[in-house]
Amino acid sequence: MNQFHMGDIYRIMLVLYIGLCTIQLNATDPATLVFDLDECIEGEELDDYSEFTAEISNTSEIQLEIVDGNVFRNNPSINQHSCTPSFNGTAAMCVSYDTSSCSFNPNDDTAVRFSVVISPLNNRLVRLSNLSFFDLAPSEYNWIGTGSGPNNPPSLTSVRIVVDGEVLFQVDDIPISDVWTFKNYDFEGIERFTIREPTIIDFELTAYCPVGNDADVSIWDLEDISLTVVCANDDDMSMDTDGDGFTDEEDNCVNMFNTDQSDSDSDGIGDVCDDDDDNDGVVDIIDCDP
Repeated sequence: MNQFHMGDIYRIMLVLYIGLCTIQLNATDPATLVFDLDECIEGEELDDYSEFTAEISNTSEIQLEIVDGNVFRNNPSINQHSCTPSFNGTAAMCVSYDTSSCSFNPNDDTAVRFSVVISPLNNRLVRLSNLSFFDLAPSEYNWIGTGSGPNNPPSLTSVRIVVDGEVLFQVDDIPISDVWTFKNYDFEGIERFTIREPTIIDFELTAYCPVGNDADVSIWDLEDISLTVVCANDDDMSMDTDGDGFTDEEDNCVNMFNTDQSDSDSDGIGDVCDDDDDNDGVVDIIDCDP
Protein backbone atom coordinates (compact mmCIF):
# COMPACT_ATOMS: atom_id res chain seq x y z
CA MET A 1 0.00 0.00 0.00
CA ASN A 2 1.46 3.32 -1.10
CA GLN A 3 0.57 6.71 0.38
CA PHE A 4 1.32 10.04 -1.29
CA HIS A 5 0.42 13.60 -0.41
CA MET A 6 -1.93 15.29 -2.82
CA GLY A 7 0.20 18.16 -4.07
CA ASP A 8 2.42 16.55 -6.71
CA ILE A 9 0.59 13.36 -7.62
CA TYR A 10 -2.87 14.81 -8.11
CA ARG A 11 -1.95 16.67 -11.29
CA ILE A 12 -0.38 13.51 -12.72
CA MET A 13 -2.54 10.63 -11.55
CA LEU A 14 -6.11 11.71 -10.89
CA VAL A 15 -8.60 11.63 -13.73
CA LEU A 16 -11.75 13.59 -12.91
CA TYR A 17 -15.08 12.08 -13.81
CA ILE A 18 -18.12 14.34 -14.08
CA GLY A 19 -21.78 13.25 -14.17
CA LEU A 20 -23.23 9.75 -14.17
CA CYS A 21 -22.88 7.54 -17.21
CA THR A 22 -21.42 4.27 -18.42
CA ILE A 23 -18.72 4.39 -21.11
CA GLN A 24 -17.74 1.46 -23.33
CA LEU A 25 -13.97 1.09 -23.90
CA ASN A 26 -11.89 -1.24 -26.01
CA ALA A 27 -11.27 -4.78 -24.80
CA THR A 28 -7.63 -4.02 -23.97
CA ASP A 29 -8.55 -1.11 -21.69
CA PRO A 30 -9.23 -1.61 -17.98
CA ALA A 31 -12.76 -1.15 -16.68
CA THR A 32 -12.96 1.63 -14.11
CA LEU A 33 -15.40 2.91 -11.53
CA VAL A 34 -15.09 6.30 -9.81
CA PHE A 35 -17.09 7.88 -7.02
CA ASP A 36 -15.95 11.49 -7.35
CA LEU A 37 -18.37 12.55 -4.54
CA ASP A 38 -18.66 15.98 -6.20
CA GLU A 39 -22.46 15.93 -6.02
CA CYS A 40 -22.49 16.15 -2.23
CA ILE A 41 -25.48 18.24 -1.13
CA GLU A 42 -25.05 20.04 2.19
CA GLY A 43 -27.98 20.66 4.48
CA GLU A 44 -30.52 18.43 2.72
CA GLU A 45 -31.43 14.92 3.91
CA LEU A 46 -28.02 14.06 5.31
CA ASP A 47 -29.16 10.46 5.79
CA ASP A 48 -29.65 10.18 2.00
CA TYR A 49 -26.55 8.97 0.13
CA SER A 50 -28.21 8.70 -3.28
CA GLU A 51 -26.20 11.62 -4.72
CA PHE A 52 -23.01 9.56 -4.39
CA THR A 53 -23.24 7.64 -7.65
CA ALA A 54 -20.33 6.46 -9.78
CA GLU A 55 -19.10 6.93 -13.29
CA ILE A 56 -18.40 3.54 -14.82
CA SER A 57 -16.26 2.81 -17.86
CA ASN A 58 -16.93 -0.75 -19.06
CA THR A 59 -15.20 -2.69 -21.83
CA SER A 60 -16.29 -5.42 -24.20
CA GLU A 61 -14.67 -7.93 -21.78
CA ILE A 62 -15.56 -6.48 -18.35
CA GLN A 63 -18.88 -5.23 -17.00
CA LEU A 64 -19.12 -3.30 -13.71
CA GLU A 65 -22.32 -2.39 -11.90
CA ILE A 66 -23.01 -0.71 -8.56
CA VAL A 67 -25.38 -2.60 -6.27
CA ASP A 68 -28.09 -0.16 -5.10
CA GLY A 69 -26.51 2.56 -7.22
CA ASN A 70 -24.43 4.50 -4.71
CA VAL A 71 -22.11 4.66 -1.70
CA PHE A 72 -23.98 3.96 1.53
CA ARG A 73 -23.66 3.44 5.30
CA ASN A 74 -25.62 1.22 7.63
CA ASN A 75 -28.24 2.98 9.78
CA PRO A 76 -27.97 6.23 7.78
CA SER A 77 -30.42 8.04 10.06
CA ILE A 78 -27.67 7.86 12.68
CA ASN A 79 -24.61 7.66 10.43
CA GLN A 80 -25.21 10.76 8.36
CA HIS A 81 -22.93 12.68 6.03
CA SER A 82 -22.10 16.30 5.31
CA CYS A 83 -20.06 18.07 2.63
CA THR A 84 -16.67 19.74 2.83
CA PRO A 85 -14.43 21.57 0.31
CA SER A 86 -12.03 19.25 -1.49
CA PHE A 87 -8.46 19.96 -2.51
CA ASN A 88 -9.53 20.11 -6.17
CA GLY A 89 -12.12 22.86 -5.94
CA THR A 90 -15.13 20.52 -5.76
CA ALA A 91 -17.03 19.02 -2.83
CA ALA A 92 -15.93 15.99 -0.82
CA MET A 93 -17.89 13.76 1.56
CA CYS A 94 -17.57 14.21 5.30
CA VAL A 95 -18.73 11.43 7.67
CA SER A 96 -18.80 10.57 11.35
CA TYR A 97 -16.81 7.59 12.63
CA ASP A 98 -16.60 5.21 15.60
CA THR A 99 -15.03 7.13 18.49
CA SER A 100 -15.46 4.33 21.05
CA SER A 101 -12.29 2.34 20.41
CA CYS A 102 -8.78 2.27 18.95
CA SER A 103 -9.30 -1.33 17.81
CA PHE A 104 -10.72 -2.02 14.38
CA ASN A 105 -14.30 -3.28 14.46
CA PRO A 106 -15.05 -5.32 11.30
CA ASN A 107 -18.40 -4.61 9.68
CA ASP A 108 -18.80 -1.42 11.71
CA ASP A 109 -22.01 0.49 10.95
CA THR A 110 -20.03 3.72 10.50
CA ALA A 111 -18.03 2.28 7.58
CA VAL A 112 -18.41 3.88 4.16
CA ARG A 113 -19.58 1.06 1.90
CA PHE A 114 -20.20 0.18 -1.69
CA SER A 115 -20.84 -3.10 -3.49
CA VAL A 116 -19.83 -3.83 -7.06
CA VAL A 117 -20.86 -6.61 -9.44
CA ILE A 118 -17.86 -7.57 -11.59
CA SER A 119 -18.89 -9.63 -14.62
CA PRO A 120 -16.35 -11.15 -17.03
CA LEU A 121 -17.68 -11.29 -20.59
CA ASN A 122 -16.83 -13.59 -23.51
CA ASN A 123 -15.42 -16.27 -21.19
CA ARG A 124 -12.63 -13.98 -20.08
CA LEU A 125 -10.74 -14.15 -16.80
CA VAL A 126 -10.60 -10.74 -15.06
CA ARG A 127 -8.94 -9.35 -11.97
CA LEU A 128 -9.64 -6.60 -9.48
CA SER A 129 -6.46 -4.62 -9.95
CA ASN A 130 -6.60 -1.50 -7.81
CA LEU A 131 -8.51 0.50 -5.19
CA SER A 132 -7.60 4.10 -4.42
CA PHE A 133 -9.02 7.14 -2.67
CA PHE A 134 -8.07 10.38 -0.91
CA ASP A 135 -8.79 10.96 2.76
CA LEU A 136 -8.26 13.57 5.42
CA ALA A 137 -8.45 13.78 9.24
CA PRO A 138 -8.95 17.55 9.59
CA SER A 139 -8.16 19.40 12.79
CA GLU A 140 -11.18 21.59 12.03
CA TYR A 141 -14.40 20.56 10.31
CA ASN A 142 -15.58 22.76 7.45
CA TRP A 143 -19.14 22.07 6.35
CA ILE A 144 -20.07 23.81 3.12
CA GLY A 145 -22.52 26.59 3.85
CA THR A 146 -23.16 25.64 7.48
CA GLY A 147 -20.02 26.45 9.48
CA SER A 148 -16.69 25.23 10.82
CA GLY A 149 -15.01 24.52 14.11
CA PRO A 150 -12.76 22.17 16.11
CA ASN A 151 -12.77 18.51 15.10
CA ASN A 152 -11.75 15.39 17.01
CA PRO A 153 -10.35 13.48 14.00
CA PRO A 154 -9.61 9.77 13.68
CA SER A 155 -6.03 8.56 13.78
CA LEU A 156 -6.51 5.17 12.06
CA THR A 157 -8.39 3.73 9.11
CA SER A 158 -9.08 0.30 7.62
CA VAL A 159 -9.82 -1.16 4.19
CA ARG A 160 -11.85 -4.39 4.10
CA ILE A 161 -13.01 -6.32 1.02
CA VAL A 162 -15.53 -9.15 1.35
CA VAL A 163 -17.20 -11.67 -0.97
CA ASP A 164 -20.12 -13.78 0.31
CA GLY A 165 -19.09 -13.11 3.90
CA GLU A 166 -15.47 -14.16 3.31
CA VAL A 167 -12.81 -11.52 3.90
CA LEU A 168 -10.56 -11.41 0.84
CA PHE A 169 -8.48 -8.45 1.90
CA GLN A 170 -8.13 -6.44 5.09
CA VAL A 171 -5.60 -3.88 6.20
CA ASP A 172 -6.26 -2.03 9.43
CA ASP A 173 -4.51 0.47 11.71
CA ILE A 174 -3.56 2.60 8.70
CA PRO A 175 -2.40 6.03 9.90
CA ILE A 176 -4.40 8.98 8.61
CA SER A 177 -3.00 12.46 7.98
CA ASP A 178 -4.29 15.97 8.61
CA VAL A 179 -3.60 16.80 4.94
CA TRP A 180 -5.35 15.24 1.94
CA THR A 181 -3.52 11.97 1.24
CA PHE A 182 -3.75 9.58 -1.71
CA LYS A 183 -4.04 5.92 -0.69
CA ASN A 184 -3.49 3.27 -3.32
CA TYR A 185 -3.95 -0.50 -2.96
CA ASP A 186 -2.55 -2.67 -5.75
CA PHE A 187 -3.94 -6.22 -5.92
CA GLU A 188 -1.73 -7.53 -8.72
CA GLY A 189 -0.72 -11.14 -8.09
CA ILE A 190 -3.43 -11.81 -5.49
CA GLU A 191 -5.13 -14.94 -6.81
CA ARG A 192 -8.33 -14.47 -4.83
CA PHE A 193 -9.09 -11.31 -6.83
CA THR A 194 -9.21 -13.28 -10.06
CA ILE A 195 -12.83 -13.48 -11.21
CA ARG A 196 -14.27 -16.13 -13.53
CA GLU A 197 -18.00 -15.47 -13.15
CA PRO A 198 -20.23 -12.55 -12.08
CA THR A 199 -19.24 -11.72 -8.49
CA ILE A 200 -20.50 -9.18 -5.95
CA ILE A 201 -17.63 -7.63 -4.01
CA ASP A 202 -18.31 -5.56 -0.90
CA PHE A 203 -15.95 -2.73 0.08
CA GLU A 204 -15.72 -1.12 3.52
CA LEU A 205 -13.67 1.96 4.40
CA THR A 206 -13.61 2.60 8.15
CA ALA A 207 -12.11 5.26 10.40
CA TYR A 208 -11.63 4.91 14.15
CA CYS A 209 -9.46 5.82 17.16
CA PRO A 210 -10.00 9.54 17.87
CA VAL A 211 -7.02 11.71 18.73
CA GLY A 212 -8.92 12.66 21.89
CA ASN A 213 -8.94 16.46 21.91
CA ASP A 214 -12.45 16.68 23.42
CA ALA A 215 -13.96 18.55 20.45
CA ASP A 216 -17.71 18.02 20.10
CA VAL A 217 -17.49 17.04 16.40
CA SER A 218 -15.73 13.88 15.18
CA ILE A 219 -15.55 13.52 11.39
CA TRP A 220 -13.47 12.07 8.54
CA ASP A 221 -13.27 13.32 4.93
CA LEU A 222 -13.22 11.19 1.77
CA GLU A 223 -12.76 12.01 -1.92
CA ASP A 224 -12.41 10.27 -5.32
CA ILE A 225 -12.88 6.56 -4.55
CA SER A 226 -11.74 4.57 -7.59
CA LEU A 227 -11.63 0.91 -8.72
CA THR A 228 -9.81 -0.66 -11.65
CA VAL A 229 -10.52 -4.12 -13.13
CA VAL A 230 -8.34 -5.66 -15.85
CA CYS A 231 -8.31 -8.76 -18.03
CA ALA A 232 -6.10 -11.54 -16.69
CA ASN A 233 -4.70 -14.91 -17.73
CA ASP A 234 -4.11 -17.96 -15.56
CA ASP A 235 -0.39 -17.85 -16.35
CA ASP A 236 0.21 -14.12 -15.83
CA MET A 237 -0.05 -14.20 -12.05
CA SER A 238 2.19 -15.35 -9.24
CA MET A 239 -0.06 -17.07 -6.71
CA ASP A 240 -0.66 -15.18 -3.45
CA THR A 241 -3.23 -17.36 -1.69
CA ASP A 242 -3.65 -15.22 1.44
CA GLY A 243 -3.41 -11.84 -0.31
CA ASP A 244 -0.70 -10.38 1.92
CA GLY A 245 1.50 -9.17 -0.93
CA PHE A 246 3.93 -12.13 -0.83
CA THR A 247 3.70 -14.84 -3.47
CA ASP A 248 3.24 -18.40 -2.23
CA GLU A 249 6.82 -19.17 -3.22
CA GLU A 250 8.22 -16.49 -0.89
CA ASP A 251 5.48 -16.42 1.79
CA ASN A 252 6.40 -18.05 5.12
CA CYS A 253 2.68 -18.52 5.91
CA VAL A 254 0.93 -19.30 2.65
CA ASN A 255 -2.59 -19.47 4.07
CA MET A 256 -2.42 -16.74 6.75
CA PHE A 257 -2.23 -12.98 6.07
CA ASN A 258 1.08 -11.70 7.50
CA THR A 259 2.56 -8.66 5.85
CA ASP A 260 5.51 -8.43 8.26
CA GLN A 261 6.66 -12.06 7.57
CA SER A 262 8.03 -12.21 11.13
CA ASP A 263 9.82 -15.47 11.96
CA SER A 264 11.29 -15.19 15.47
CA ASP A 265 13.02 -18.60 15.44
CA SER A 266 14.19 -18.34 11.81
CA ASP A 267 12.80 -21.76 10.92
CA GLY A 268 11.15 -20.58 7.70
CA ILE A 269 7.66 -20.74 9.24
CA GLY A 270 6.07 -17.37 10.02
CA ASP A 271 5.12 -16.70 13.63
CA VAL A 272 1.38 -16.43 12.88
CA CYS A 273 1.27 -20.05 11.69
CA ASP A 274 4.17 -21.52 13.69
CA ASP A 275 3.00 -23.84 16.49
CA ASP A 276 6.46 -23.68 18.10
CA ASP A 277 7.70 -20.08 17.91
CA ASP A 278 10.93 -20.70 19.83
CA ASN A 279 11.68 -24.01 18.07
CA ASP A 280 12.34 -25.83 21.35
CA GLY A 281 10.25 -28.86 20.42
CA VAL A 282 7.39 -27.88 22.72
CA VAL A 283 4.30 -26.48 21.02
CA ASP A 284 3.30 -22.98 22.08
CA ILE A 285 -0.01 -24.00 23.61
CA ILE A 286 1.78 -25.93 26.39
CA ASP A 287 5.14 -24.14 26.34
CA CYS A 288 5.64 -22.05 29.50
CA ASP A 289 7.99 -19.70 27.55
CA PRO A 290 7.03 -19.81 23.87
